Amino acid sequence: MTLSSRLPADPWRFIQMAVLWPMASVRISTRLYALAGMALLSVCVLSAAALRFVTLAGESGRDIRHRVESELMRVNDLDLLLERHRRIIESAPVELDRVRIVELRVKAAQIIEDMEDRIPHGPADNLGPFFAGLPELARHAEVTLHLAENYAQAAGIEAVARYVAHARELQSQVALHKLEQLAAVDRDVTALFESGTFLARWVLVGSVFVVFMIGPVSFIVTRQIVRRLKGMTRTMLQLAQNDVSVRISGTRYIDELGDMARALGVFKANAESLLTYQGQIEALNERFQFALENMSHGLS
Repeated sequence: MTLSSRLPADPWRFIQMAVLWPMASVRISTRLYALAGMALLSVCVLSAAALRFVTLAGESGRDIRHRVESELMRVNDLDLLLERHRRIIESAPVELDRVRIVELRVKAAQIIEDMEDRIPHGPADNLGPFFAGLPELARHAEVTLHLAENYAQAAGIEAVARYVAHARELQSQVALHKLEQLAAVDRDVTALFESGTFLARWVLVGSVFVVFMIGPVSFIVTRQIVRRLKGMTRTMLQLAQNDVSVRISGTRYIDELGDMARALGVFKANAESLLTYQGQIEALNERFQFALENMSHGLS
């Protein structure tokens, strides 16, 4: 006999056998508790995954916001200070008041110090070339102010041109750093969305597991239990009507319904014995009644 000949022709019947056969030696309460536990575990896993994602999303959002706010504030301050320094130096060659030029020199030096205060204390960032170029910017500014103080307007204008070229280079570095920060934020947000997509996939997998695994298994187990209960109900009704020809099924199971089926077998055996005794008693009654009816003839 081949394997295909031993398999049931009905695929649904085969699925039921494949699911129920390993459970034949498991108590019904254990099956129901196991199914409830699987459903609860699935819900807990999905809830934990969603809670974990919400927590990570919140932490990532706060980190991104703090980093972006602090970094953009620093970059904007540098850009503003550099623009103020540039305006001071560009206005110096046309200034004819030496006292005013001294004031401009003090302001320019203070702005350089303010920009140097923005140097990060931790690992160097992409603004390293900018801070490295500040001494050269201060040197060009000092040359321009010195020429302006000595009323060398022509040479001062040439010095301003060199200063402006260097200042534009530093401004381009600040703008590039700002773009890099925005790109980093975009990468972080993309990673956050990818985490959300990953979680959504896990939730989908869990939902598919619940729907296509726990659902059908619960349906099959419940259907089998209900079918066996209905069969035993019919058997008990037939036994109540003194029909001892009924067949007791399900006695091979070791679960609660198997215990009930074996108890029905005992009831059936008792009913058969009672019917046998009832027949013997009826036969004795018939003989006794016959003897009573013919007693007068016997006495005569």
